[in-house]
Amino acid sequence: MVLVLGGVVAVIYLLFFLLKKSAKKRFSDNEFIEIIGSKDLSGGKALHLVKVGESIFLIGSADNSINLVSQITEKESLDSLKLDISQKTQGNRKSFQNALSDIFRKRTDTDPLVNSAHFIKKQRERLHKLK
Repeated sequence: MVLVLGGVVAVIYLLFFLLKKSAKKRFSDNEFIEIIGSKDLSGGKALHLVKVGESIFLIGSADNSINLVSQITEKESLDSLKLDISQKTQGNRKSFQNALSDIFRKRTDTDPLVNSAHFIKKQRERLHKLK
């Protein structure tokens, strides 16, 4: 009975492995097209922010259709979205050791004024890098 159970678990694991491998072949990553974010709505509908090159589009999808809702052209919105994207990619590059040290290190800055000034300075530097 234990051998049969082990065999069933092995078959299920192999099936998931093969499905995962075939999904990667169908949807290869493209450096020019990137899904920035998605928000599921009711009834199988969703909104997606998609970056294509330097343009950002808001796309609506339903069960049977995909529609362009808007192209984001406002300079402030584009800068804000690009800043969020750069923060996400920088956050993803952290190593496991850095993440652990961030969690367990003691906070020495207790003055909120110092923290907010430092935050604003970093945001200004990031915006200058995007230009």
